Amino acid sequence: MSDSATKPVDLPPVEALRSPSHTPLLLTTNAGLEPVVAAELRERAEQAGQTLGRIDEAPFGSGGYVLFDSPATAEQCLELARTLRSIHHVLSPLYAFSLPESRDAQLAVIRATVATLDVAALTTARSFRVTARRHGDHNFRSVDVQQAVGGPLQRRYGTAVNLENFDAEVRVDVQHNRCLLGIMHTRTSLSRRLEHLSRPRAALKPNVAYALLRFAEVPTGPETVLDPYCGSGTVLWEAQKLWPGARLVGSDWAAESISVARSNARLQGARANVELFQADGRDLGGLLPGQHVDLVVTNPPFGVKHGRGMDFHRFYRTMLEQLHSLLIPGGRAVLLIFKRKALTSALHDMRGFAIRREHRIEVGGIYPRVVVLDRK
Repeated sequence: MSDSATKPVDLPPVEALRSPSHTPLLLTTNAGLEPVVAAELRERAEQAGQTLGRIDEAPFGSGGYVLFDSPATAEQCLELARTLRSIHHVLSPLYAFSLPESRDAQLAVIRATVATLDVAALTTARSFRVTARRHGDHNFRSVDVQQAVGGPLQRRYGTAVNLENFDAEVRVDVQHNRCLLGIMHTRTSLSRRLEHLSRPRAALKPNVAYALLRFAEVPTGPETVLDPYCGSGTVLWEAQKLWPGARLVGSDWAAESISVARSNARLQGARANVELFQADGRDLGGLLPGQHVDLVVTNPPFGVKHGRGMDFHRFYRTMLEQLHSLLIPGGRAVLLIFKRKALTSALHDMRGFAIRREHRIEVGGIYPRVVVLDRK
């Protein structure tokens, strides 16, 4: 017997997030990338001639989400959202409510509250499933949330549960003491757009690679983009879409990585101005003899899964020396860095770069920093 059936539950006030005059959509991304999403959203809307209402980079006090609304139709808003390269999923937010401080009561409150809510999508769907995401300290699992929500909805609407072939997907996000319920519009994450290419498990998600390029803040586009730790080429492929006229250069010390990157270039019909080399990022002097680049965007080893035992001060110092020799004066480097103190020490020794900005983001459960440097 469920705990909600054994004792009464005090239901919290519910905030309905639908509006008769505006279409609200919730976009999911990596925590820390919300400003990139908001900026891209504004640009895409302007290009499409679409008016936006509010853009909230911290809805419900939670990271990894951007909420926007528009007087345009739901179809127009969805079409706009699906063009974004900085996000994972798109959903229609329906309801939000708070959970009690007592962790023992939270799951019962979720179950009892959802039983009172109207979910119009389930009136016509032949089947549905529930997915859940949690962030915070709870004494229940995501699968427990799925069951707590799925049961009341199935009993109310008589809609069959089907985890694979479903017509509607209800998503529940539990962020600490806050619960959000909505309807998913993306079955596959938009950040999985390069799944047809060969990519190692540790590769950057395309939306993160796109965000690194946007952090460079070069709206007119660079002439040459270099990634000296390119792996399978994710940064390069995103740069190709963002700046079609740029020359793209990638290198990696591993022959296997360069072989995969070349295969990926062929798979997507990469242009002739994509150049790939096997080279050590700490010894790039001979990579482009007599040539220079104006932008470097790269994800050097973190030392979490790879590079354990490395002397990161020495590694960063050598890397910075190499980048300084390749970048034009005033050129820019965007680095995804986990060992921030080692980089600070190396920059102090080098004195060849000025820090333009830095930003903390979430990548695979860890929190590296995006550091943007200007070459002096």
